[in-house]
Amino acid sequence: MRKKITAEEFFKILVDGEPAKNLEVTGEVAFQKNIADASLNINKAIEISNCSFEKIEFSYPEKSPEFPSITFHHCHFNSGISISKVIFQDLKFIACHFGFDISFSQIKLLNNNSLEIEVSSNLSAVGIANTEDLDIIITATNNMVEIGGVYFHSFKNVNLTIQNIRVIQFSAIGKTFLNKLSIIESNIDRIDSSVAFYDLEISSSPGTKTTINTFEFPINLTADIDISNCEITDLKINSLNQKHQNFKLQNVIIKETFELTNSTLNRGFFNIVQFKNTAKFNDSLLTDINFNQVDFKNTKVDFENTFLGNCTFTNIRWPKNHELYSQQDVNIPRDKLLTQQEVYRQLKLNMKNSGNSIDSLAFYQKEMETYWMYIRKNKSINWQNRFLISLNKHVNNFGQDWVRPTILLFIIHFFLFLFMINTGYTNIKFVLPLDAEFGATITGLKEYLRLLFPLHSTDNKLNSDILFIDTLIRINSGFFIYFIFGAGRKYTYK
Repeated sequence: MRKKITAEEFFKILVDGEPAKNLEVTGEVAFQKNIADASLNINKAIEISNCSFEKIEFSYPEKSPEFPSITFHHCHFNSGISISKVIFQDLKFIACHFGFDISFSQIKLLNNNSLEIEVSSNLSAVGIANTEDLDIIITATNNMVEIGGVYFHSFKNVNLTIQNIRVIQFSAIGKTFLNKLSIIESNIDRIDSSVAFYDLEISSSPGTKTTINTFEFPINLTADIDISNCEITDLKINSLNQKHQNFKLQNVIIKETFELTNSTLNRGFFNIVQFKNTAKFNDSLLTDINFNQVDFKNTKVDFENTFLGNCTFTNIRWPKNHELYSQQDVNIPRDKLLTQQEVYRQLKLNMKNSGNSIDSLAFYQKEMETYWMYIRKNKSINWQNRFLISLNKHVNNFGQDWVRPTILLFIIHFFLFLFMINTGYTNIKFVLPLDAEFGATITGLKEYLRLLFPLHSTDNKLNSDILFIDTLIRINSGFFIYFIFGAGRKYTYK
């Protein structure tokens, strides 16, 4: 049971140095009003345990007196708490219940720059304003609790850590930077683009998970980014400038949209990242980025107008046919095809430099196919190049298909063989219906296969028509065998 007392009686307990335990304080606890003429011993810490307050406020229009270290244990603040322009030796909230919201403005801690707030129940908002040189740590006592919003305004050199908390929205007013924003084992509905930081850490320990629905980075941000062991629905990064800072995504699932736009990343890595829907790397400069165990398989992935310099790709799952999503547009403009061709070229070179010959050849095929699409729309390309590119496209798909040239070889050779035997080449005849003896069929098949070899022997005494067809057979065999071996290089390419 709590003993019911007034605010005046509560302040008398504090001034007299008596224990403040198991109290229900009625009325408004306003430190400016009630301790205007009294002084607290700043060398003696105040412990306030298992107390409830209707309303409590530390608020001063100018500079406040110095308060001793104050720790609230298992206290209930029915209308929240407001602290403004106050100097404490130290301040802590442990396992406290906040009925409404928490507001901090111009707080200074002399002994320890760490403000620890352990919350035991949901609250509507936490506001932080006009504060310098402070580490703010907000955690839940046991089970995850919900905060309607975390709001910032005009502070300097402030670190904020959120652990085991669900936050509906992070938002800031004006150009305000957190020194470091840490989100640990928490669920965040939205972090909008007004929240800026110099250092970002998102993580969770084994067996737990951090989730974020929407995270929009502020424009023109320069920060160290470390996002690990979490699940994000939408992650949108615009104009991130990482000249000397690190960028790290590790063991992350992006459920819907990932966008990296107008950004510069000079080092970093995507390690064990799964993109489930859309991944866009557009109009950006990526240098020395390591992509390892990244899953693009079921993703609409694009690297439009993006430079990939000295990037490494290992254990990557690419979409079907290694096709970028924007190329699926059948009405893609002609000039955009050249941009896509350049992206495929860069991917080809990065795959080759990573020692991945298979994917390198696949992107070579996409590079050439995109160029083929371009020359179809650009009649200014000379006909010789148009013919050669189209020939490679339709015969073996730029070295990726050995089945097509094999089928074409046997079909065309069959008709040439028919012409040859029907002009008196041998006693072999092709008749319908197919009722020839088995031995005659084997004899004809052997001759068909013998002539398939380009260097087969031929009697020069045969008539000119037969020799002409024989020459066409040699040309046909050599032509398609060249394309068959060309497609087979992906299994022997070094």
